[in-house]
Amino acid sequence: MAGQIADFFKSYPEEQAVHSIADHINQFWSPRMRADFLAACRDGSIHPHPLAGKAIGQIRGGGRKDG
Repeated sequence: MAGQIADFFKSYPEEQAVHSIADHINQFWSPRMRADFLAACRDGSIHPHPLAGKAIGQIRGGGRKDG
């Protein structure tokens, strides 16, 4: 799903696209989905779209107070 979100925003300027991807994921994905996505990116079990990969630092982790 992160790839589909990234595909939607890929025509935007890169900085805006990255922020928009993270914002969408933070607003509409559950904390568990975000945590699973971030863990899968960290352990290499998925390779996100390059724009989604750049958004990782802006995605709130699940299970934390910012979640």
